[in-house]
Amino acid sequence: MLPSAAPYIHNGGPGSSASVDDSHGTTAVLPFNANRTYAVLCNDGSADCYLGLGQAAVAHKGPFLKAGVGTYEINADNLTKVAIFAICKSGESTTLSIQESQ
Repeated sequence: MLPSAAPYIHNGGPGSSASVDDSHGTTAVLPFNANRTYAVLCNDGSADCYLGLGQAAVAHKGPFLKAGVGTYEINADNLTKVAIFAICKSGESTTLSIQESQ
């Protein structure tokens, strides 16, 4: 079940970015894409965040992206086409850089 109130923040194309904070509970950073062959999400910001694959992100659960260095890659070994959501711990915010290919 996808959260209906989650804002979609993805500009598409190379060099896209998404702002993630705790004010919305979870933020949609990459939509479902039936044609996705690759994607990478890099945490360029100053706060740790967590990803939800096909479901709302929950702090301290799911893939973890460390502030400033965390990266999550979707490739042939773990290919998923579901929407990706992100969340930070309470009171924090970060920026993800996103690249997707199809």
